[in-house]
Amino acid sequence: MIGCSDDSALSLKKANKAGGKQLWNWWIAFPLVLILIACIWAGVANTSFGALELLRVNAAKSSRVDATTSAEGVATGAQIAVTALGRLEPLGEIAHVSVPAFLKDERVTEVFVKQGAWVKRGQVLCALEARTRLLSSLREAQSAVRVADAKLSKIKAGAKLGEIEAQKAAIANVQYELNNKLLAQDVLIGRLKNELDFNVDEAKRYQNLHQSGAISTSQYDSKQTLMRSSRALLSEAVSERKRLEETLTARVAESKYTLSKIAEVRDVDVSVAIAELEEAMAKLTRVRTDLDLASVRSSQDGRILKLNVRPGEIVTEKGIADIGLTSEMVVVADVHQSDIDKVTIGQRAEISSATFEKKIHGFVKSIGWQVQRQSVYAQDPSASSDARVIEVKIFIDKPDRKFVQGLTNLQVEVAIACAGAKALTQSPSQL
Repeated sequence: MIGCSDDSALSLKKANKAGGKQLWNWWIAFPLVLILIACIWAGVANTSFGALELLRVNAAKSSRVDATTSAEGVATGAQIAVTALGRLEPLGEIAHVSVPAFLKDERVTEVFVKQGAWVKRGQVLCALEARTRLLSSLREAQSAVRVADAKLSKIKAGAKLGEIEAQKAAIANVQYELNNKLLAQDVLIGRLKNELDFNVDEAKRYQNLHQSGAISTSQYDSKQTLMRSSRALLSEAVSERKRLEETLTARVAESKYTLSKIAEVRDVDVSVAIAELEEAMAKLTRVRTDLDLASVRSSQDGRILKLNVRPGEIVTEKGIADIGLTSEMVVVADVHQSDIDKVTIGQRAEISSATFEKKIHGFVKSIGWQVQRQSVYAQDPSASSDARVIEVKIFIDKPDRKFVQGLTNLQVEVAIACAGAKALTQSPSQL
């Protein structure tokens, strides 16, 4: 009995031990099974959601195709509308106001407008630092013009009347001096001639007396010396008269030449003065032009879409401001090259966007001449980003323009009615 009991206890102990191991294994396996079930459920859910989304997209595409087909399916099977993406722009495009190259690095001192303000053509937008320097140059140029003009007037008028009269008086004085000195010299020469004649007669008489021995040799020699002295004085007086006549006559001629020079108005002097005046005026015009450029003005009527500078900043390559005529907006539609043959000037167009509630209308004003890459892209990532399009400008009807003011560069959808279409039933689609 005891042996049996021991065997039974041993068996029971082994059985309890095995049961404990099974219970432990179950607690480990149960969470793993739950995790596995959750993963399988998530995969099934994602697969189902993806399948549903795929079915929804296919259904939408199918409905869009059906709508297109129904829209195009007129009695003749012709296309009703050409759809395209486009953008809003001010009439005449956006003007980028900047400064000339020589004022590129100038600093802005004052800004007279604000972003969003309406400006007129020629209105001053801002002033540059160069304005102060150019104002000084302007005053110098104006003074130079006045000096050149006065010089020309002086040359044309000739010498002053007082200068001419003074020169005439100088000529008269020299002539009077000439006459008086020549007269005095003639008197002197006449007296010296008389003395010479007397001394010649005395010398001859003393010569006869000396030959007869009535007088001494010294007395004879003194008379001969006196005769020769008189002849020398006469010769000297004649030479002095000649010198005076030549000198004073030259002075008279010089004075007369000066008078003619003063009174003469030469064409060449006038031409030189005119050239100097024109040069000064050209410089003044250039300075005025530069000064006007130092006050940056609007190139057109429009609204300040963007102001690129503030007082104290240096003008960069962005320029001063962007201006657009927002009161008259146009739509630039990127029409695919395969649809351009269906578009003609004057066709009606319908423009829509999520930004404004109602659809607005207009007409085709112009069709571009160049095929280019698409500039407006749809949000659909599967859409082509290398489409070849032609820009078509659409003028918005006057009653609808108020809805798009201030929406420059807004992306819009355009539907252009084809020839023969009665209505636009198709909503613009993305390219």
